[in-house]
Amino acid sequence: MYCRNCGKEVSDEALFCMHCGVKFEEVKEVDDKKVITKISKPEKPQNKNALFALGCALVSIVASILPFSLGIGVLVAIYLTALLSLFFRLKGKNEMYQKYEEQGILIGKGYLQASLVISLITIICATVSITNFL
Repeated sequence: MYCRNCGKEVSDEALFCMHCGVKFEEVKEVDDKKVITKISKPEKPQNKNALFALGCALVSIVASILPFSLGIGVLVAIYLTALLSLFFRLKGKNEMYQKYEEQGILIGKGYLQASLVISLITIICATVSITNFL
């Protein structure tokens, strides 16, 4: 029989297409041939904690562009969002390795690395600028 998604030939007993990975949900016999009538595409897994960590890191780096003459509150907010990013990075790393054990792929590794670098740069810049308040 042929996959309805990619059109390549698969074995008659197959439950998944070995070429594109779709799952065959309904297979009917028509004129002594098996015909796939319904397929379900696998959903792309996401690492939500990694995305949230990157979002917090980007907010903290954007906030660090604000003038520090606005007060110490801005500096505290920058530190808190950077630390929140690092917290969600740890949760995202745990989620990444949990999904790796289940599915065999690393999800969100790039987001986690980017959030770490951005958060550390933000914390260093905020620490250097604290001299304005001392």
